[in-house]
Amino acid sequence: MTRNRPLTPEEVEERLLSVYQSLEEETENFESIVNTAARAEHAYKMAWSEAYLGIDSGTEKMKTAWADYKTEKQLQQHKIADAMMRAKQQKLNSLRYGIDMLRTVAANARASVN
Repeated sequence: MTRNRPLTPEEVEERLLSVYQSLEEETENFESIVNTAARAEHAYKMAWSEAYLGIDSGTEKMKTAWADYKTEKQLQQHKIADAMMRAKQQKLNSLRYGIDMLRTVAANARASVN
């Protein structure tokens, strides 16, 4: 709705199509982000395992600390990629909610016309 008047059915349809197009574009981009996040997680886990198993002596805590130290950059990349994926999921949810809201507005507009 605009500030001064309700949306016309044509304006609702126009906005609905615009939001739907955005949803389609964001969904296509999501595949790439998920792929990047999965690769980053895999790289981190493999590097951590390699660092942990590369130490022949020491306690478990020492090995864990060493592996954490050696894989700090991979963990950071993994966390960033995961955060980007979650942010994109929220964007997709927001667009879906926008479509639902516009459907409701469209139904109300149709009801008021009839």
